Amino acid sequence: LRTINLTHLAFVFLAAYLTYGFSHGGQLSPFLAMLLLVPCFFVLGAALHWLFDRFEVDEFGSVLATFGMMVIVESIIQGIW
Repeated sequence: LRTINLTHLAFVFLAAYLTYGFSHGGQLSPFLAMLLLVPCFFVLGAALHWLFDRFEVDEFGSVLATFGMMVIVESIIQGIW
């Protein structure tokens, strides 16, 4: 595939925190929250991969871009929770 995506782990952590927040703060079942969030994050990851293919980003560019996105997502997680 030649696309290295480092944001997958950050997306997993974000989905876990959102599931926790929806289940405790919103009084939503954790299973229902996961049922809603998993397809959303699948689409997000597929869209990111499609963008890299569309603009023909090389391996180093994908590592650099996804590392930056990973840092941003993890900073948002730390800022909120």
